[in-house]
Amino acid sequence: MSRAFLLPLGALLMAGCGSTWDPVDHDNDGLSALQGDCWDALLGPEGSGLAGSDIHPGAEETFYDAIDQDCAGDDDFDADGDGYVLDMYVGEATLGVSDSGGLPGGDCWDNPDITPPGFGVVSSSLTDKQGSQLNWTQPTAFETNPDASDTWYDGVDQDCAGDDDFDQDVDGYLTESYPDQQGAYGDDCIDGNDLDDENFADTAAAQVNPAATEIWYDGTDQDCDDNDCDQDGDTYYGGDGEYCVANECDDTDPDIFPSGEPEEVWYDGIDSNCDNNDGDQDDDGYWVEDYNDRVTASGSGELPMDIPIGWDGDCWDVPSDVEDPPEDFQVLNDFEQPDAVEVYPEASDTWYDGIDSDCADDDDFDQDGDGYDTEAYRNRDEQYGTDCDDLDSNVYPGQLETYYDGTDDNCDENDGDADGDGYWAEDYEDLVTAAGGTPLDIPSDCGDTGALDCSGDCDDADNSVHPDRLEDCGTEADDDCDGDDNYDEDPGEAIDCTVYYGDSDRDGYGSTDYKCYCENYYIYDADNDDDCDDADADTYPGADEHCDGHDDDCDGDTDEDSAVDALSWYADPDGDTFGHPDVDDVECYQPSGYVLDNTDCDDDRALTNPDATEYCNEIHDDDCDGTIDEDDADDALTWYQDADSDDYGNAAVSQVKCEINQPTGYILDDTDCDDTDPDSYPGAPETIADEVDQDCDGGDTCYEDLDGDYYGTSETVDSVDTSCSGSGESYYSTDCDDTDADTYPGADEYCDGPEDDCDGATDEA
Repeated sequence: MSRAFLLPLGALLMAGCGSTWDPVDHDNDGLSALQGDCWDALLGPEGSGLAGSDIHPGAEETFYDAIDQDCAGDDDFDADGDGYVLDMYVGEATLGVSDSGGLPGGDCWDNPDITPPGFGVVSSSLTDKQGSQLNWTQPTAFETNPDASDTWYDGVDQDCAGDDDFDQDVDGYLTESYPDQQGAYGDDCIDGNDLDDENFADTAAAQVNPAATEIWYDGTDQDCDDNDCDQDGDTYYGGDGEYCVANECDDTDPDIFPSGEPEEVWYDGIDSNCDNNDGDQDDDGYWVEDYNDRVTASGSGELPMDIPIGWDGDCWDVPSDVEDPPEDFQVLNDFEQPDAVEVYPEASDTWYDGIDSDCADDDDFDQDGDGYDTEAYRNRDEQYGTDCDDLDSNVYPGQLETYYDGTDDNCDENDGDADGDGYWAEDYEDLVTAAGGTPLDIPSDCGDTGALDCSGDCDDADNSVHPDRLEDCGTEADDDCDGDDNYDEDPGEAIDCTVYYGDSDRDGYGSTDYKCYCENYYIYDADNDDDCDDADADTYPGADEHCDGHDDDCDGDTDEDSAVDALSWYADPDGDTFGHPDVDDVECYQPSGYVLDNTDCDDDRALTNPDATEYCNEIHDDDCDGTIDEDDADDALTWYQDADSDDYGNAAVSQVKCEINQPTGYILDDTDCDDTDPDSYPGAPETIADEVDQDCDGGDTCYEDLDGDYYGTSETVDSVDTSCSGSGESYYSTDCDDTDADTYPGADEYCDGPEDDCDGATDEA
């Protein structure tokens, strides 16, 4: 339907060729045709419902009514001015605008004042797949037309193509990289902008979506499941290494992969974890010794894998808890329990632990291979063997013994007792050394005497002579092998012997220690046991008692008062550690309340003793020197001589006395500066310029001489010494002008007006 309107006759006349514009404002809108009013008739276009005054420059434009209300000369059907109109307005002309009605259609957003639904960008409160906040720029109606450049994934169809802004490759699947206006993400992993992604090789974007068929190991995730390398889904990769670094041996079987669950099924001919190993379960490098038989017995139907050359023969291949190993591999004899990984051919075998660690199939308790198990350790039957040296195959029970060679050849624990009396030859060690062997340990605790060891047989060819025999005082033989046939020290008696008491301190008195000898021997020569301390020669019955904590005279008492070195102790009632001279007690040790000193002169007063300090108290002889309040008393005063009796003392002449002993002619003051002159003392009246320091301030008082002419006025100054000849000082007060150094008594008089010689006259002849 055409929206053209008929112009009034007056308007047509004004628009006629060669006509002159009427300067009159016919529609009363403030503008004439001459001033740019494109419609100056009183009435608006027919059928528009407008007055002529509604059309003029600056008027409010109403789009799509075919009238150019603001006289701008714009196509009323291209509101955004982008050169395109909505399809519904193609061919529609605008009244009074030349060439209008010829703009192409296809514009999908033309009104700049209204943002149609679906043309607002995705909210900046959302984020992309990487978590970055969106920052799309909102396009305008002018920027939205068929000729515009579309920005994908912002939610606006800028080029008016009518396609989905989130499906760039038009494969029917929305991108997973950006959210739509509702915040929803698609599931297309390549949607056009990712075509150069190195993870997808050169595959076209439209061929990549969740419904596509995956081509494995080609560098492209065709079905968008984030997987191009793990065909069997066991999280381990196959491939040739160009795009996928293969780390499993069969990527078509999910039960076969390098590690993890499910674990390797051992000895079935299948390498379930891709480590080239089906027979070395404990990972010690050696495959189980019957691997081939085990594979056959497994029923897997697989052939045994090839065993690495030289790495078969493991006799324990199944790891186990060290607390519960297989019975044949349970450790014995408190050795450390090994695990299967420590048992294999060429392993270091630990003998006697009951475990064949090197899989040699030998007797773990017969190290020397002589057919006799060691006596040192129990076997699995809880039995000890009989081999006493399992490192020497020539030593075993039943072997012929060679004595004194350092070897127990027949394991009877005897290499030094040839006569069988229980005692080894006394020179056993020398005999073995001479034979080139190493002496064995000699047994201990032999015979009834409990000897330290079983050595000392002085005749190992005669079993009636040995250290356990009693000496017979009636024979000359050394029956007990003690080196002398007349003495027997152990067990302490001999046949036909005499009892002698030990006298260790040689004081003639014996102890209760005695021996029964054929005759006295060494210290055993006393005929009594009266000594109470046989280690001290000064202790015996009748000895002098000493204060030494010891019963010296063996009378049963210790340190009694009669001791020769007992001390005299003196009472100390006042506790000053100085005792009373007349009260004593003789004892070895200090009685309570007594001291060794007896020099206290007043034992009722603790502050009075020879070490006390003397004080001026007029009562006590504090230091016990026989004198009270002597000059060296701690609080004695220093007195100074007052020779001129002016009550001020001379600091150079002094005496120290208690106050009660004040020396005549002395006082406590020491501030007199001249103790020969009663008129000189601190604060005494000063005589001016007499060269005497009467007030003891260190200097004389002088007349002040301001002009330095040696004559001063009646004003005075204090001198730093007793002379008044210093600067600003004078002996005289007769200067009549102390501001002029040329004016003073006796100066030359000049005819100058002032009085120069201070004689009371001015300018005299």
